[in-house]
Order: sequence, then C-alpha cells, then structure tokens
Amino acid sequence: MFDLIHLGHVRHLQRAREEGDVLMVTVTADAYSRKGPGRPVFTDMLRAEALAALECVDYVAINHADSAEEVIANLKPDVYAKGNDYRHAADDLSGKIVVEKNAVEAHGGRIHFTDEITFSSSQILNRHFGIFPEETDRYLRDCRADPTFTEISREFEKLAGKKVLIIGEAIIDRYTFVVPMGKSAKSAAISVQHQRTENYAGGTLAVANHAASFVDQVALVTGLGGKGAQGLDGKAFMRGHLRDNIEPHLFEFSEAQTIVKERFVDSDTMTKLFEMYYFEQEPQASAAEEAQVCRWLEANLGEFDAVIVPDYGNGMLTPRMIEVICAHSPYLAVNAQ
Repeated sequence: MFDLIHLGHVRHLQRAREEGDVLMVTVTADAYSRKGPGRPVFTDMLRAEALAALECVDYVAINHADSAEEVIANLKPDVYAKGNDYRHAADDLSGKIVVEKNAVEAHGGRIHFTDEITFSSSQILNRHFGIFPEETDRYLRDCRADPTFTEISREFEKLAGKKVLIIGEAIIDRYTFVVPMGKSAKSAAISVQHQRTENYAGGTLAVANHAASFVDQVALVTGLGGKGAQGLDGKAFMRGHLRDNIEPHLFEFSEAQTIVKERFVDSDTMTKLFEMYYFEQEPQASAAEEAQVCRWLEANLGEFDAVIVPDYGNGMLTPRMIEVICAHSPYLAVNAQ
C-alpha cells in the first residue's frame, strides 16, 4: 500500500526495476485499504506522488480494487514483482497472492519475489507515531520485554492441533470517516462531509479469525439476515473476510437483517462522533430456522475440542440453542455482553 515509504520499499522497487525495462507501480485506493481505522495515513494521491518521485519508478497508478487481478489482466506484465514476505502463500492473510500469481501466468508472465530488507509500515507507524496512548505503549513495551510472554507463546503453539467451533452473531463493523463542518444556523445538528467508508469483519467473524491464527481447524456458526446487509452482499463479505482455515456454516434468518454497526469518525482527530446500528429486534430466527440450527449443533458439537460462544446480545442465540450448546459441548467458553 506504500503508506509510509521506507528503505525496504526503495530497495524492493530498485530490485524490481532490474527485472525489466519499465517499472509500473500501483497503490491501493483509500477506499480499498484494509489496514484499520485511520489508515492509510496518506491519501492515495499523495502515496502515488511520493512513488513517482523515485528515480527507479517509470509510472504510477491507483488501483481501485482489493487485488491486482484486473490491473494484471489489462497490463499483461512480463514480470510481477512482490516482496519476500509474500513468498509463502500461507502467510498472506488476504489470500490474494495465489489469485494474482495465476493471473500473471495466464498471460505468459512470471511472478518474482525480491529478496531485500523488509520492514512493516504498520509496525513503524504503530510504534513511533503515537497510534496508541502512552499508557498502552508502555504496557506493550513491558510485554515485549517480559520473558513470561515467551512461555505463553509456547503454550499457544500447543493448541495448533485442536478443533474449535465459534458460535454467535456476525457483525459488519463499518467506519465512516467524515470532516465536521460545524453546526447549521437553523438547528443544533452537526454537518459533516463524507470522506470514505470502510467495512471490517466484527463479532464472531473477528473471533473466528483470531482463533484461526492459533489453531489449524476452525468452524463458524452464525446468522445471515434475509433482509440484507445495508448494501453489502453479506455472504460474500463474510466468506471474503475469513481466514482460509475457517469453515463457515451460515444460516439464513429470513426476517432478520445482517448486523451492521456503523461508527461516524472525525477523520482529523479519530474521535467517534456517533454510532448507528442496523439490526432487527430479537429473536432473529423463526421456529423452523431455530430448529435447523439446533439440529446442526446436536449433530456436530461433539466433534470439537472447544466451543467458543461470543454473545453480543443482538438476538441470534435463542434459549433452545443455548440449551443444546450447553448440553453437547465438550468444552465451552462463553463471553456474554
């Protein structure tokens, strides 16, 4: 994304330039950034301008997509250069590197991984540019220096072979970044100018992704609203934002809406202005839909080493579902709000 250009980027681009006669670089458009709230720090135009100033770069373009597949199809490059951190496809959380590699090879090109010094823009920004309050920074520094955390890490490694099931509400966390323009002279309402909107996997989607970073097999049981997800394809969003080692079981609740929680954020100060939640009042499932979920749980709960239930209180889990989960889970961990 080239949000903060550093020596690792420069060496990568210089090495990539040696593989061909012309070097074209693309940056991901702001709307498709997946680095978290407040990122990118620099807009796509500023990032493109910084790259264009480098002597080794011939052309720069802004890619309005979450992968380079379409760019590759249009340019048909002889060489597609990526950093060494993409060499092992399993390490790419987005899962896009395999798709992009296939697109390059389909047009007769090849992918090349540069082997230069590697830095993380996110880590540099987080560590040195005040992303967290001083108290949080101090706590994290102490954690890194504490040998106890090395022992804890070893214990986490022992969990890899376990099979885990996550049950609960999937939430789409939406952040809409705005610039406040002051109050209207005729009312007390605050006027804002929209900048961009970003959608993230929240609720059990986030829990499943965290669990999948520790264990090899994770399954997810969650609800999908038959009334939509505020303009998003809920099923496609969920599948596209889950790690590859997660097996989703998405049950559709026809009279419910996929939960969307939207936060309106001041782009300059990162202050949350207000929130707007989109979801139906409980219960979400009809009697027939509840029975379908319960049958699946009764048949499958015994196959898992652990069952994790994050209940956000939005109505997915019915008393009957809770009874089944408690009766059939070999090991049950619950976080109820």
